[in-house]
Amino acid sequence: MLTRMRWFFYGAISTIGATAYVVVKVRKMRERLTPETVARASALGVANLMEFTGRRLAGDRARRIQVLQASDERSHT
Repeated sequence: MLTRMRWFFYGAISTIGATAYVVVKVRKMRERLTPETVARASALGVANLMEFTGRRLAGDRARRIQVLQASDERSHT
């Protein structure tokens, strides 16, 4: 019986500690959440997406050119 009470006590204490930790983290995040930081994060996200898309398209184009060159070489021999 004492073992169950001890584990219940440990669970309750850890739940209270975890809840307090999350509440503090959420408060800090809310303080940092300003329109400027949201706009900056959005702009960085869009810029990263554009860069990724450009690299992807450039890689696709390079692969297509290699395939076309290889098929031209095969057709001429």
